[in-house]
Parts: sequence; C-alpha cells; structure tokens
Amino acid sequence: MTFTSETEAFEFFNAYAKRKGFRVRKSIIKRDKTNGAIKFRRFYCSRHGFREKKHIDKPNRKRQHKLLTRCGCPVKFCVKLDKRTGTWWVQDFNDCHNYDLAAVDTAPFLRSHCFISEAQKLEISSKRASGIQNCQILDYDARCRGGYQNRGYQEKNLYNFSTVHERSRFLEDDADSIISIVSCENDETYRWLLEAFLEAMYQVRPESVITDGDLAMGKAIKSILKGTTHRICSWHMERNAKKYIHGKSAIEKFHKLVYTCTSDKFETKWKDFKKEVSKRSPSRQWLQMIYRLKESWAAAFVKKKMFLGMPSTQRSESLNARLHNYIKCKMSLCRAIQQFERCLTRMRTKEAELDCIAFQKEPVLQTPFLDLEKSAVSNYTTKVFYIVQKELKNIQHLSIPIKN
Repeated sequence: MTFTSETEAFEFFNAYAKRKGFRVRKSIIKRDKTNGAIKFRRFYCSRHGFREKKHIDKPNRKRQHKLLTRCGCPVKFCVKLDKRTGTWWVQDFNDCHNYDLAAVDTAPFLRSHCFISEAQKLEISSKRASGIQNCQILDYDARCRGGYQNRGYQEKNLYNFSTVHERSRFLEDDADSIISIVSCENDETYRWLLEAFLEAMYQVRPESVITDGDLAMGKAIKSILKGTTHRICSWHMERNAKKYIHGKSAIEKFHKLVYTCTSDKFETKWKDFKKEVSKRSPSRQWLQMIYRLKESWAAAFVKKKMFLGMPSTQRSESLNARLHNYIKCKMSLCRAIQQFERCLTRMRTKEAELDCIAFQKEPVLQTPFLDLEKSAVSNYTTKVFYIVQKELKNIQHLSIPIKN
C-alpha cells in the first residue's frame, strides 16, 4: 500500500482507527540529513507505552491524578518515503491490541477523531455571526450528518474554537479597557469613554448632550466636553421627582419649571415650588441637588439651546430596549459586539423594507379632504398617515353652526 504524502498516510490510519475503536498518536520522525525532509514516520495507538513514574509519584500534588490511558499497547503503523518514486509505503504494521476497543457509538469521542475541518470552521463562524448558539449548532450539524458520530467534532471542540475565534477579532488590551467601562460607572471610566469618543471624532465636540441624572457622567462631561451644553433628560427628572414630590399642585409647579418657566421668573417660581414641596416631603437634600443642577434641566436655561426639539433620551432608551433582546449581562465582550451588529443589521433591514413600501406603494384616500390626505401621503410615513386619516374620518361628519 502506498500514499502520496505523510499526511495522507496519517488520515488513512486515523480513519481505520475510528472504525476499529481506538485513537492514534504521532510518534517517531526521521529526516534526511541532506535537506531535512521527512523520510520516515511512525504512528502508534494512543495507549502505547506507560505513564512515567515521575508524573505519578510527584510530591505535594494538589490536583487529582488524570485517568490512566496508556497500557503498553503494541499497535503501530510505520510509513517510509521512497526517494526514487516520491511515494510513501507501509514499512511495518501491527494490529494486535491488548485492551478492549471502543464501541461504535463511543469511538467518535476519542481524541484523534474529534477535530473541526476548515470547511466546518467557516460554516460555524457564519452561524455564530448570525446569532446561532453553540448548542443549536451542535444539534443542527448532528441532524444534517445523520448523527453525532458523523459530525467529526464534539462539544468541547466547538466551544474551544468559538472562544479562540472571537478573541482573535479583538486586541486583548482594548477588550480589557472596554470591559472596565462597561462594568464600572464612575468619573474615571466616563472620562476615558469621552476621550475615546473625541479621538474617534477628530476632537470635534458635540453642540449638546442629553443624559440621565448620573452625577459622575455630568462631571466627566463638564471636564472633557468643554463648551458642550449638557441637559438632563426630562423623563428621568420626572421619574426621580416622583419619589419626593407629592400632591397635584406641587407636580404642576415642577412641570412648569422643567418645560415652560422663563429665566426672569425662575427664582420666584422655584421658591414657591420649594415651599410647596417642603410641606409634604422631608428631602431637602434632593431639592438642593437639583437646584445646583438647574442649568442642566430647567426650561429657563436650556430652552434656547440647540437640542433639535428633544427634551429626553427617549430615542436612546428605545435602542436600549431593543438591545436588551440581544445582549445579556453574562455574555463575553466579543459575543456582545456580535449581537450588537446583529441588532443594527435587523433595524436597518426593517427600515429599508419600510422605505420600499413608502416609496413604491400609496394608501387609498378615503375622506372628502383629498388635499389634506395627499399632503399627508407626501409628507408622512404610511403609519403616521393612517393616524391622520383616522382623525379626518372622525371629523368628516362634524358640522359647524354659522350664525347669521
């Protein structure tokens, strides 16, 4: 029997070993002294030889001994290169085992038979990038190939490959830096984040920023984004205020401070509001804190700043809600970034689909107010148009009495 290469000889013997129920181990190698090329190769049964005593009699051992695998099995497969023809031929072969071989259903778990081919690696990487979990990949591949024994790899191989592949996509130092930002919300990490943001934006600072009421974030913005107008989200202000404000009158006064109060009347209305709240709430510390931050939330100070009509981080919270469906707290950094990319891809796909509907299809006009409906069709999305159309339907039967 001859082979075209040493690799082909190994693959043949390994395939034979799988059918028989044992695993293969590479051993002695001999090279040509003139050019260093391999001219002889010996393969053993993995249970050839015995474990050295120094590994068994090691003093002060803390870990449990690994299970013994070697029992002196004499099986070997030796191939030699024929320099004249360039082919490899079998020089020696012994097939007499001294132990019971593995059954057909257990042989696929032997080490030399558990590996992921290059084609499978590409397929697994594609599935992982699409959000398919490792456990689902295992089940899918086993079903497609007629069972786990034909899959070629096992659970441990898959998880090891996934971990190494994902880590290779990122520099370790960068990953550690990002993990510290995610896990520790304080002034130092926020400063690092904003400095990284400025570097990515070529030191161009934003005109304005809206955040929640995190004091550490506010402090970092004031230090790093000098000249940027910082506004505290109005929704977060209202949510926090519910803990300390009680009574309809006090809530109405606070709403005016947040949304409508002018600068010349702020101090007067604040004193009136503070007096109202002090009657019903013992929390003076909260009142003092929001007063110090008045320039970040009160309409008197933020009304004329550029926020494009946005008083809150509602858009950001909407994205956060979507991300919660993809990203879990126990995910690795690499996996979280993959899931983030999946989320954005789906959002963009859905947006493109809705754009196609908006530009290629038109809703049916159903009210007497055709000019208004046509204007709504050309200026609004289909979803918003139906809201307008519903209102037009509700008013079409109304009549306005005219006095003579």
